[in-house]
Amino acid sequence: MSKAFIALAAFLSLAGIGHVVSIATGAKAWRNADDGYANVPRAPYSPADVERSVKARLRDPMSAVFGPMRAYGDRKLGKAPVTVVCSEVNARNGFGGMTGDKNFVYVMDPHFVSIDGDVGFLETWNKLCAGEHRT
Repeated sequence: MSKAFIALAAFLSLAGIGHVVSIATGAKAWRNADDGYANVPRAPYSPADVERSVKARLRDPMSAVFGPMRAYGDRKLGKAPVTVVCSEVNARNGFGGMTGDKNFVYVMDPHFVSIDGDVGFLETWNKLCAGEHRT
């Protein structure tokens, strides 16, 4: 690959349109947790669905820039298994400034989104996204 293409891909990724780059380069449209959890069941998900759900909660959804998404298929709510996507988002606040990266949890079914700052977020994040999980 040429240096110009790599620079363009990096720029587009930072601009929040990296999904277009992944399609153009033939990369997978969805990603799984690839951060060393070899025994974690992989879970397919739609980044577009995750982004749409999180953007619905933001003051300026068009400014949203998403970090790498990690999907986990081994999490449980109560005794029911769920697929969870953990990531971060940065978007403009009411004053026009960027909020800085805020973690979020997206649960596929039952569908809900919890963003850093929500009541109970820390407990949800710690239960579904942090630490070791055993089935």
